[in-house]
Amino acid sequence: MTRLQPIYVTLPDAAAMFGLSRATLYRAADRGDLVIRRGTGRSLLAVAELVTWIEDRAASEKKSGVDWRVGGPRKKPIA
Repeated sequence: MTRLQPIYVTLPDAAAMFGLSRATLYRAADRGDLVIRRGTGRSLLAVAELVTWIEDRAASEKKSGVDWRVGGPRKKPIA
């Protein structure tokens, strides 16, 4: 049997699921990259939108060499 995936998750759950900080998610929302839906006393993110954003960022990182996961955009050290 297939396990169902949530459509929306809270910010703490999204951060835990994908290894991101809540601050990173809020910064992405401030830039307009993600939409945080507020209601019923909780802030929610659409999982599909979050996955797309992560995949786009990973592709962008691969092209440009920018590590976006640690404290925002940062150039990787030259080794």
